[in-house]
Amino acid sequence: NPYFDTKAAKPTLESTANPAFGEAVMGLNLYVWGVVIFSTVILLVGIVQLFREQFEKSGAEPGWLRSLVGIGSLTLLVMAVLQVLTTFLECGIGDCPNDGGWTWWILG
Repeated sequence: NPYFDTKAAKPTLESTANPAFGEAVMGLNLYVWGVVIFSTVILLVGIVQLFREQFEKSGAEPGWLRSLVGIGSLTLLVMAVLQVLTTFLECGIGDCPNDGGWTWWILG
């Protein structure tokens, strides 16, 4: 639930109580996207676990697979660094404002 009524100090379904954090992406808030993506990953991992062939010994890994793992790891690292940087630019050292009215404090 992206909305929180600060006067009643409880979550609410009314969007007028407090705006959601961030902008909607393709019509959904980031909270909803998180639930969709995490649920999909959990479901897909569960499906993959059903196949016994994954536990059989196989030959050497192909070179492209090793490269793909490196690219994925580098992408994860870059995304984490960018997330830390944008959070710092948004909030600084202190807490982020929880009223939805954030600004780029260091750039403004």
